[in-house]
Amino acid sequence: MRIKPPAVSFVMRNNLPAASTGYGRAMADIYCGLVMWESRYKEIFGTICGRYLYFKIAEEHFTQITKARSLKHAYYTSQISERNMRNTIRRFEALGYLEKNPAPNDLRASRLIPKEALLKVFQSHSNELNRLMSKHFFLVQKNQ
Repeated sequence: MRIKPPAVSFVMRNNLPAASTGYGRAMADIYCGLVMWESRYKEIFGTICGRYLYFKIAEEHFTQITKARSLKHAYYTSQISERNMRNTIRRFEALGYLEKNPAPNDLRASRLIPKEALLKVFQSHSNELNRLMSKHFFLVQKNQ
């Protein structure tokens, strides 16, 4: 099941110019709301590595990258140790958020496939962002 984020434009509700303090307050409110939402999912967002892995998986899911790649090249960065990333992947697997499938043509390469539980978190995250954005902005659906 793929979740496609809606294509939207946004306009401030109070007609203030973008450089005004109203825009900054709106963005701060949205950021704080997302931090509060993330606090409900400490098992994902409780560590920098967990946060990074969540957003990398979401990016691949929404951009529909399906090519199997070496996990080392796909997810590891110089800021996060390989051991930490492996442990986080295992933790996500144990929590039922991911499954790791080896590539049939190259056993060194794997894909991290989000399971239904993680897809529900993606949907909840998207809904929360839309709710927070609609408090301060008019969301206008783009024609595709």
